[in-house]
Amino acid sequence: PPRRRDASPSRRTPSRAQVQNDEIFIKVRASIALLEGFAERIGYHVEFDPKRLEAHVKAMAEEAGLKDWAVPKRATRFKPFKYQRGPFAADCRDLYRKKGPHAFGALHRATLVQKMLDAPEDSGGVGFNVKRRIAKGHIHGYLVLHDSSELQD
Repeated sequence: PPRRRDASPSRRTPSRAQVQNDEIFIKVRASIALLEGFAERIGYHVEFDPKRLEAHVKAMAEEAGLKDWAVPKRATRFKPFKYQRGPFAADCRDLYRKKGPHAFGALHRATLVQKMLDAPEDSGGVGFNVKRRIAKGHIHGYLVLHDSSELQD
């Protein structure tokens, strides 16, 4: 099977052609450091861990001199620190909800790789622009796969 490698050491893209030569499978691997840098560059939103976020906000309030600071109990039907999302920042990585050693689950990683494929090279992407290639008929479709074992929770 044919193999092609990108000159960039951070992006290796081996590909395999099917026997009928009508499908090509490309496996794209990106390190977590590369995904974190790209997520920070594009402002990719990630969910915060409610307990860590609450502790962080309380510490910041105490540091600012707000000793009696508290969120009203019945301000909303939702808990105040639950379902909070924000743009990824490397210096805040301890505040994010984690399903493993990092803030990106399988779906986040697949989404980031897809966004990286579509993003122009000058913004840290590959510049492949999948949607444009589908519209022009250069490719018929694509499917992003992810590790389904992470969804078993």
